[in-house]
Amino acid sequence: MKIVLTHTEGFPFECYEGNLANGEYAGAYLVKFRDTAFPELMFLRESDEFEDCATLENDSSIAEINDAGAIEAWEPVDACEIVSGEQYMPALTRPELLLLKTCLKRGGFNLPLEWRRMAKQLFARFDRDLQGEIQLGGTDGQKSN
Repeated sequence: MKIVLTHTEGFPFECYEGNLANGEYAGAYLVKFRDTAFPELMFLRESDEFEDCATLENDSSIAEINDAGAIEAWEPVDACEIVSGEQYMPALTRPELLLLKTCLKRGGFNLPLEWRRMAKQLFARFDRDLQGEIQLGGTDGQKSN
């Protein structure tokens, strides 16, 4: 994979509210710091320390306006998409899993086509975890009198 960071000018930490209102900020950025080998994915937040300034943060680091000189290059990230391998699916609760499983067994009732494909992949992974606790397939066709 090739990642190109086109912005080498200073990151716009200032005027957080104005830039946000004008739609000039993205929700996430790839940020390459001068002392690191690879860019990091960082998320935009409002600064707690500096008034009307943005901050870039992730689990391992925070960049504030006084850290602007440490940023070598950056690029806004509009969206992330996995084009091969497993598809991303939001975390689902156990009742949601059971509902989707039921829908799939009824021919994808009320599910868009792309959800049917993702749900099939999801269930292939989760069936093992649920098997011991809930018999998902064992009650189909059985009715209690």
